[in-house]
Amino acid sequence: MAGRGGKRPGAGRPKGSEDRAEAARQRASAIWEQQDWEGVLLEVRQSSDLRAKANVAMRLWEYMHGKPVQPISGADGGPVVTQIVNHSARPKR
Repeated sequence: MAGRGGKRPGAGRPKGSEDRAEAARQRASAIWEQQDWEGVLLEVRQSSDLRAKANVAMRLWEYMHGKPVQPISGADGGPVVTQIVNHSARPKR
């Protein structure tokens, strides 16, 4: 059974090389930095990565419309009450 599996010289992707997804992310990032929104939309439409499409759609929405405001308040609209409680790891015997 010796000689099966494990690390082999020359196996795998060469170090420093990029996969297709990373190349697509870098292209989209370069377009994004130029604020070429038509280019961003075109790149996203041509992509087959659904996560990338959803992420870009969310970012564009936030850029154009702003993030929704989430007010933080305590009971009955008052201030938030902070209470510090110290618990020991186990009860003393």
